[in-house]
Amino acid sequence: MDFLAKIEKEFGDDIFSRDELNDKVDVISTGSLSLDVSTGIGGIPKGRITTIYGAESSSKTSICLEITKNALKKGNKVLYIDLEQTLDYNYMRSIVGDFDITDVPLAQPESAEIGLKIAEATIKGHSKLKIEPGRFGVIIVDSVGAFISKKELDKALDDSTYAATAVLLTQ
Repeated sequence: MDFLAKIEKEFGDDIFSRDELNDKVDVISTGSLSLDVSTGIGGIPKGRITTIYGAESSSKTSICLEITKNALKKGNKVLYIDLEQTLDYNYMRSIVGDFDITDVPLAQPESAEIGLKIAEATIKGHSKLKIEPGRFGVIIVDSVGAFISKKELDKALDDSTYAATAVLLTQ
């Protein structure tokens, strides 16, 4: 049995794409001509996971806000998950322009797990919460660098509490 047959047997017959390549990809501009050109398709592909990587303060959030602006221009709603909890609507509007906050809800979860659960419920839908899939054309998770699990967050808080207590007790 060849590799593909083994994988299909284990994970299902539909695991591999059988479609021909689609020449037309729906894209959203990043707001940067050079970045759009460098993607080879004129922006970021809609319906795919795209990672924007860079050093701290290298304009990743600004690029995400430009993508938000361009997604709204194309009639898409954008779910913005701000894991760093540093964004606010005033700053968003300074880049995006005026928009209805129901078109760009800003979630600021306390942990990565909650942020990912929000994204998953939005993508797949959630019957208990009565969330229909496909409501948002773009979901932005800002930033991957702030992906801290609840367990890590709790541990960090416990460690800093112990350290602060130790400092206070030794003075």
